[in-house]
Amino acid sequence: MTEIKDHLQGKRIIIEKTKSPGHAVHIAQK
Repeated sequence: MTEIKDHLQGKRIIIEKTKSPGHAVHIAQK
């Protein structure tokens, strides 16, 4: 269950990266 959640979160970060790079970097650094 946790692995699936992490995978979905990773996908979401990638999507955010395509939408707004600055915001994605902020998420990745957290």
